[in-house]
Amino acid sequence: MRNKKAILEFYILFIKNALSYKISFFWTIIMPTVFLIWRNPNWFKNSPSETEFYSTIVYFCAYIILIVAGNGFGVGLLSLRENNFLKMFKFISGSKSPVIIGHFLAQGTFLFLNIIIFTGTMGALFASSLLLKTLTAVLIVGLLTILPIFLFFMWVPSLKLKVESVSPIFSLLPILLVYLAGLRSENEIIELLSYLNPIKLVIGIAFKTSQLLSITSTDFPTVSWVLVIVIPILYISIGIVFINRIDLRSFSVRS
Repeated sequence: MRNKKAILEFYILFIKNALSYKISFFWTIIMPTVFLIWRNPNWFKNSPSETEFYSTIVYFCAYIILIVAGNGFGVGLLSLRENNFLKMFKFISGSKSPVIIGHFLAQGTFLFLNIIIFTGTMGALFASSLLLKTLTAVLIVGLLTILPIFLFFMWVPSLKLKVESVSPIFSLLPILLVYLAGLRSENEIIELLSYLNPIKLVIGIAFKTSQLLSITSTDFPTVSWVLVIVIPILYISIGIVFINRIDLRSFSVRS
């Protein structure tokens, strides 16, 4: 009961902090919106097909998922540690678990808010008839990927580095991974390893989701159910390992 109360209190604290940090919306809403419009100006004249709209929205939502997971959740926990808040909150609650869970739930809420705003805006502008189906699909993709991808970034707060050293990297990393996800290799082993890229995983799960919802998805690569099950399990395992390796001591602030 005490843990549930602590989780709720940390959730409220962290969601207020996430919503008040306005620069986050530049990376998660403004930049994807501007880039999508820049890449698809013809959509103002000719509405995109179901395949084109869904595949495009999925790529951008994959980017949003990754930047919230990496910068919001992973670097966010690193920031708490470096400012000695993780140590203080652990002392207050008796465990670091309520802090991590509260932070996870807050960033998860922030993620789905961004997905809804972005997809809703793009649907209203370019494909209102496809909005409900597309929004349903990307929310399902978000639900299926949030736990493994967030847990994958549990290694970030275990780094013995300052926030200033890693934050710019994690702001730009999703852009690089989106680019790499668009590349194809004829080498089967390299193509298989490419699914370790979180963006590629999101796209693979989006492909399976599109099949279940009868969305035409010829723009997506074929991916097996084995990959979309095994890779998330691997990500979750990585997260579980690194949760216990998070040092509460700050390496930039001493107390």
